Amino acid sequence: MPRLFQRHGFTLLELMMAMAVLGIVALISGSVYVSTYRSTLINSAANDLQREVRDALSALNAEVQFAVKPARPGLTLPAGAQEITVSPDGRTVTYVVPTDLTGQNFSDPITIAFETEDTPIPENVNEEFGNAVLDSGEDQNGDGILNRRLVLSRDDETRALGSANSLADVTFSLSPDGSMLIVNVTATRRIRGAGLDQLIRFNTTSNIYLMN
Repeated sequence: MPRLFQRHGFTLLELMMAMAVLGIVALISGSVYVSTYRSTLINSAANDLQREVRDALSALNAEVQFAVKPARPGLTLPAGAQEITVSPDGRTVTYVVPTDLTGQNFSDPITIAFETEDTPIPENVNEEFGNAVLDSGEDQNGDGILNRRLVLSRDDETRALGSANSLADVTFSLSPDGSMLIVNVTATRRIRGAGLDQLIRFNTTSNIYLMN
């Protein structure tokens, strides 16, 4: 009696179907990976922006908290004192601080100003403070960096305040009674890579209480 043999294996159709399924799975897996990677880039940049703003505000607070605030109604400031003021455009604050514990001697005027090399793009609501990229003609001091920072000037010293260099906009104002310096900050960063070309931003407001 002849022995019957059964063939084992896949037909061409089955192989093609299996390859198609594997291709779909690979495509989905790749899309998920790219999406996850992009989310990681965005979250990391957002966290960096928040940290830079916190550092900048901390450095600003350390410098300004001892500024002489306006005198209360009916009182006058000591000789040599100068109350804290904000420039009309809100980008510069000028103040003095006591130089000893007597409250009668004060520093020369100190200024903290917001400076940026980024060119505004008014027609773009997301880039009204610039695009966070060093474009041709923007490197005013020739250091190869897009500078967007707070700068402190005291006596013969001028230096960046803190390490934050992602400040797209900073404005100062005083509370109605002059007891607080109100600081509005916008920080931005451009993310490029993994198919992204996106500007992210972080906004916050801080109140610095003046102690003198």
